[in-house]
Amino acid sequence: MIDVISGGRLISGFVRGIGAEYHTFGVNPTFSHDRFHEAHDLIVRAWTEPGPFAFQGRHYNVQYVNLWPRPYQKPHPPIWIPVAGQQGDDRLGGAPGPRRYTYLQTFSPANVVQRI
Repeated sequence: MIDVISGGRLISGFVRGIGAEYHTFGVNPTFSHDRFHEAHDLIVRAWTEPGPFAFQGRHYNVQYVNLWPRPYQKPHPPIWIPVAGQQGDDRLGGAPGPRRYTYLQTFSPANVVQRI
């Protein structure tokens, strides 16, 4: 909705979160990588595929996905992958990623950013 209201000025950031968040909600943090990718796929599909459709994943099962309003930007708002203290996921962000999302290194010392 923010993308529509702003006339296409939204930049979305997809983050995995930290271990404390997983423990707070009783989710095993070893699944964070897979959950992140599955959530990414659900969101991008909702943004780009007209609904309604069902999404059956390993971590998320949604019987009725029908996004409204549709994103203003086509095919969808830009996605940035912010990462703190470690190299990004090559399946999503950074130079080696097939989707070529903007990779944003945050809260890291300059020597770490330079190395990555």
